[in-house]
Amino acid sequence: MRVALVQLAEYGDCLFATLVARQIKRDHSGCHLTWVIGDKCASILDGNPHVDAVHKIVLSSRDEAFSSGWENAKTWVADQVRMGNLEKAYFTQIFPDNIRYYDGLIRTTIYGAYGKPITGPHLPEVFLTEAENRNVADFAEKHCLREFKHVFLFECGPSSGQSPMTPARAEALAHALGKYHPEVVFLMSSTETLVRPSPQVVDASCLTYRENAALARHCTGLVGCFSGITVLTTSTAGKALPMLQILTKSNGIFRWGSVAMDFRRVRLDESRVIEMAEPRDTRIISCIEKWLSESHSAARRQFHEESALTSADAENAYWFIREQYGKIAAKSAILRFLRANGFATIRWRVLIAGLRGKERGIIRRVLRYAAAFRQLRRVRTVAQNLTFDKAYAFADAEIGIVQKPEEIRWLFELVRAERPRVVLEIGLDFGGTFFLWSRAAAPDAHLLAIDTKPVGRLGMWSPFSLVRRAFAVGSQRVTLLMDSDSHSETTRQRIAALLDGRAVDFLFIDGDHSCEGVWQDFKTYSPFVAPGGLIAFHDISQNPAEPTKGVAQFWREFTVEHETDERVVNDEPGFGIGVYRMPG
Repeated sequence: MRVALVQLAEYGDCLFATLVARQIKRDHSGCHLTWVIGDKCASILDGNPHVDAVHKIVLSSRDEAFSSGWENAKTWVADQVRMGNLEKAYFTQIFPDNIRYYDGLIRTTIYGAYGKPITGPHLPEVFLTEAENRNVADFAEKHCLREFKHVFLFECGPSSGQSPMTPARAEALAHALGKYHPEVVFLMSSTETLVRPSPQVVDASCLTYRENAALARHCTGLVGCFSGITVLTTSTAGKALPMLQILTKSNGIFRWGSVAMDFRRVRLDESRVIEMAEPRDTRIISCIEKWLSESHSAARRQFHEESALTSADAENAYWFIREQYGKIAAKSAILRFLRANGFATIRWRVLIAGLRGKERGIIRRVLRYAAAFRQLRRVRTVAQNLTFDKAYAFADAEIGIVQKPEEIRWLFELVRAERPRVVLEIGLDFGGTFFLWSRAAAPDAHLLAIDTKPVGRLGMWSPFSLVRRAFAVGSQRVTLLMDSDSHSETTRQRIAALLDGRAVDFLFIDGDHSCEGVWQDFKTYSPFVAPGGLIAFHDISQNPAEPTKGVAQFWREFTVEHETDERVVNDEPGFGIGVYRMPG
């Protein structure tokens, strides 16, 4: 298979995309991968074993990567597909076509454009040559870096607008700190040469961008501005440095999140990050002096400013994207943004008030998601080992359950005694019983459910599905086949594929209530049940309500030739649970 990855710029973004390249090789084993990249950034791919070929797009300016250069890249890909040289292409560059995947962070927006999970480690991949390592070693020796207790790499040329730092300001700060701290040297990483280099303020512009990864290995800390050098130090060729990041509060349009937020999202160590938003020079100096005199941890406790993407950021992003790229892209982005950042970082009421009247359709969806996320958080706080009373009370209050407590208690205890590792429920309805099975099943159980209920255009990301999939605790997995007919051969095949040879330990049938429908569910799915496994049926009472007459008839027929057990409490119409254990 011949695949293309299209990411033209920038350095940091291309580094994040190296993880997509690696994932493509994992997802399409043995494929031939061509990376379409801007000529200025192409060097970062040198030696990358996941990239089989590089096609360079010549860019005369930075902006061309997002305009004519991008169109040239798309044209080249289309031509290669037409000629049979390519079968698939992934376009991960955020601007101009993938802003709909905006979720507040550059890395995960790029991941979103790929559309499949990126498995760790989340360290951008850079492969340095011996010559590059040797060149940096010579640089370190020339400037006597080993003689200094503290060696700071100072990133001072951001092009993204995410930092107020400039080369001139960085140089002035380095000289001010070096004057009183002879044990410190600053390596100034910029494309501009220094005005006043000194033994403690060293011009590193002679090194290539890639070589800064090797330079990081000679350093003890980083002063950065979340641009390409920061990302490079986190690469496989760099070093996990403690850092101070100088960031802007907003770039005036919409804001990308911080390094700490990025690390948190992909589970890197955010404790090594101090962040300050548009600080004065005196505050920057005080922070670094605290770091030098005590420790980075002490400086973090005093100076770190927790960054949050706010409702204002969400609204600004929505209207900017809508104006520039259209309503559909804006709606997609705002939903991803809200889902990714959660209630801890969004002032929801302010956001909703700000958007109300402007876009009522999206408000309704946001409200549904807000309610779903609140419920999801409550679900996730519920322990696995619950008594029946607590599990039923939660299901009744939060999820919805149409069961008699005395009857379902009996079945719950039967199931919990088995500790099934594979559970299949036909007829999810509200999901109350499905929640009970998650608390009765094994800690590593796979729970599957089939229901005809539609869940909306977003499928598994719909509010209903998000909450039900959150029933999983520990290493459990939940798979929902919504908008699916259990009688369909397609659905049966999907279940077979999901089970992948594993047997079902507990099957709960509560779907189609016609006699023929229950028989078909039993005949279709009982072959998946392990010998000795349990099959339970709901609404088997022989004093049926009108909707349950079919199940009652099925149970009369079924019990003639099968050894069963049942629990029917009182004699009111409907309800009742019957259990059959598979032979073996």
